[in-house]
Amino acid sequence: MTRKVSPRNLRFRIEIDGVPLARFSELVMGAGAEDPAGHPRGTDARAKRRAGLVKARNVTLKGGITDSLQLSTWRAKAAAGPLPGSRQKVVIVEVDEKGTDVARYVVNGAWPVKYESTDLKADGNEIAIESLELSSEGIELVP
Repeated sequence: MTRKVSPRNLRFRIEIDGVPLARFSELVMGAGAEDPAGHPRGTDARAKRRAGLVKARNVTLKGGITDSLQLSTWRAKAAAGPLPGSRQKVVIVEVDEKGTDVARYVVNGAWPVKYESTDLKADGNEIAIESLELSSEGIELVP
């Protein structure tokens, strides 16, 4: 069953190299995690806690549309292995009801780990995307 998405509800736009590629209605940022590590220092036998390995979080965008094949091409390239161009700097732009940009999230070293499109119809030139999940090397909010 194809999910209908109103264009005004598409509040998240993704861009690669400044080119808008798709719009989505939902953005889910997974929880990041940090494993604290403990180790003794000097003659003190007690373990001291310090920051450990930081695990980057995945980003999932849902309910989207695009008129470009670049996302599916990128997914195929990323699935083939760590080739040049398989990891990208992706910018997710949040827009308000009037279409004004209100926030930008930079997803560094991103690659698609899941790309799920819906059924295609002959009466339109847009591709509906159920979900796009990106793994990354880190996410930052940019003013």
